[in-house]
Amino acid sequence: MSMSIDHKTLEASHADFRAAIDWAYEAQEWPMVIDLVWILNEFLDTQGHWNEQRQFLEYAVEAARELGDKRSEAIFEQNLATVYHKQGNYKDARRLYEQAGAVLQELDMQAEYSAMLHQLGMLAQDTGNLFEAQRLYQESLSLKKVLGDEASVASTLHNLGNVAQMSGDYEGALQYYEQALVLKEKLGSQAELAATYNNIANIHYARGDYGVALQWYERSIAIQEMLGDQHGLAASYNNVGLIYRARGDYESALEWYNRSKAIQERLGDRAGLATSYNNIGLIYYARGDYESALKCYDRSIKIQEALGDIAGLATVFHNIANVHYAWGEYEAALEWYERSIALTEELGDRVGLATSYNNIGLIHKARGEYEAALEWHEKSVALQEELGDRAGLAASYNNIGLIHDAWGEYEAALAWYEKSVALQEELGDRAGLATSYNNIGLIHKTRGEYKAALEWYEKSVALREELGDRAGLAASYNNIGLIHDARGEYEAALAWYEKSVALQEELGDRAGLAVSYNNIGLIYDARGEYDTAQEYLTRSLTILQQIGSPDAERVALRLAQLEQEGSLESSKGERLE
Repeated sequence: MSMSIDHKTLEASHADFRAAIDWAYEAQEWPMVIDLVWILNEFLDTQGHWNEQRQFLEYAVEAARELGDKRSEAIFEQNLATVYHKQGNYKDARRLYEQAGAVLQELDMQAEYSAMLHQLGMLAQDTGNLFEAQRLYQESLSLKKVLGDEASVASTLHNLGNVAQMSGDYEGALQYYEQALVLKEKLGSQAELAATYNNIANIHYARGDYGVALQWYERSIAIQEMLGDQHGLAASYNNVGLIYRARGDYESALEWYNRSKAIQERLGDRAGLATSYNNIGLIYYARGDYESALKCYDRSIKIQEALGDIAGLATVFHNIANVHYAWGEYEAALEWYERSIALTEELGDRVGLATSYNNIGLIHKARGEYEAALEWHEKSVALQEELGDRAGLAASYNNIGLIHDAWGEYEAALAWYEKSVALQEELGDRAGLATSYNNIGLIHKTRGEYKAALEWYEKSVALREELGDRAGLAASYNNIGLIHDARGEYEAALAWYEKSVALQEELGDRAGLAVSYNNIGLIYDARGEYDTAQEYLTRSLTILQQIGSPDAERVALRLAQLEQEGSLESSKGERLE
């Protein structure tokens, strides 16, 4: 039962093993079924052949039951539960973990039982039940300490760090990771050290400390390269891609995602490929190339459907909804969000539900349905408060502020933005703070308090420059341009709009370019340079029509007026933000 064969041999004889297992099962050669499934199980798992793995583990559970081998039955059930977990079938995963756990306790298999508690903790974590996850991990940790299993203690400390991180308790998470590091360094487990370095990097990424995060990812990569850990490298390359995407360096992000994808293709890692296609789709989305984004999402969906990966499908459905939202196709966006919600509800994924509720709120806001928007944001807040998700709460408070801003209730909007800022300062979330400072600036601009608005925009710019957030800087430069524009300081406004354009061209951000070209066109109109104004408005309209933006109609009307009346003096042309 402990026999192992290298993966290259298994790849070459995969079909033969499959046929042998099927034959042994039909012939009720139960010991042979058990031995063959043990040999093939890890290979099927690492290659992402989860449907086949699930079928063979079901055979093995039945074989062990027929032989009266309760120990093997419980262990196979545990493995089967893990496959269900990966495929997003959380209900059956929980049932099997608990079923196996009862037998493990009965047989006094304490090490295996502590591992099962750990796995149940991971399940609770993935469904957003963070308090339950913490309880299960603590119970597992206590048992592992009694057993003196330091490697397992380190693993559970690591996961307790994950739960703290998901709750927005970044300091607590770092403390757990540091405790895990002490044990892993003592044990000399290089692969485990790489995993913890990666998670420490994730904390700095969440805080917007992108340079520090990159250093930790590089430490993880150095170990993985030394070990030849191809699966680990693929995951780390993907994480480095996330850093560059957050900074708005889309070319570098694509390069790292493609490096990850190349390894996944070589390994036959279908689950990893689904993630890579989704992430590459997010880059096209950020650039305003929505058609290419949808093509990538479609490739991701095809793999996830083949794997039965419900959690992955929920994520991609959500991203497709975002594309329709960007196109102004709000009904289609709602349909995709609802499809995502149906899956997250099936999974019991409350973190995912809170995110979807928040985005449905944004749809209603875009439609001007502010009461409905507020209801959805409040549903999101209720879940986030239950989960202790402080990072999520900071984002929701910001969105509720936007609703009050749209209503003209500026004091209420400022109060919500300040609640968001308080949490972001507590979390050390500099990227979030940059967004909040920008939104506070918008309030002052709307009130005509241009000096105060500039001060807040400059605070936002300072953070975004520190973070290397080029997409954020492009938006901030446009906002500063709008202030000078409103003051009639057209030369200064033009200089800021052109700074925004330079970044947007570098990033390939077509949606952003359309906004800037519109605003530049209106500056030239205000200066009486109507031919140049028409040229920039035409550029803006072309992009808006290409990406299917609802703003295209407004810009088309401006162009028509410019052609008919020779200027936009009668309407004072509307700037885009």
